Amino acid sequence: MRIDAVESKIGELHEYVRHIFTVFVNWFIFFVTVNYATMGWLTKPEAANSTPPQSNQDHTLLYIVVALFVSQNMLGFAACNTIYKYLAGANLQVISLENIASALDEVRNGESVYSSSVPIDTYKSLIYLAKWALVVIAVSWLAIGIAKKYH
Repeated sequence: MRIDAVESKIGELHEYVRHIFTVFVNWFIFFVTVNYATMGWLTKPEAANSTPPQSNQDHTLLYIVVALFVSQNMLGFAACNTIYKYLAGANLQVISLENIASALDEVRNGESVYSSSVPIDTYKSLIYLAKWALVVIAVSWLAIGIAKKYH
C-alpha cells in the first residue's frame, strides 16, 4: 500500500464525515424549527382565547398533529443513533489508516497511533444533546395534546 493512497483515503473519509455531520446539523436545525413553529402556531393566544371544542371529535386533528410530531421526533432520535454509528465507524477507519500511514512513513518508532484526527468526542456530545432535545420536544408535544384536551 502506498502512502499517498492511504492519505487520499483519509482525506476522503474526512470529507464524508464533515459532509454527513453538516447535513445532520442542517436537518436538526430545520426539524427543530418546524417543531417549534408548529407548537407556537397551535398555542398562539388567538387559539387559546377561542371557544373550546364541543366534543372530542373536534380534537381529532390536534391529536393527529401531536402523534405525527411525537413519532417524527422518535424517528429523529433513531436517526441520531444511525448518524453516530456511521461517524464512529468512520473514526475507526481513520485510526486504522493513520496507523498504516505512520508505519509506511516510519514515523511510529515502534509505537501505535490510537488517536484520530476525527473530532469524534465533539460529534458524540452534539448528537447526544440533539437526542435529548428531541426527547424534550416529543414530551412537549404530548403535554400540548393533554393541555388542549383539558382546556
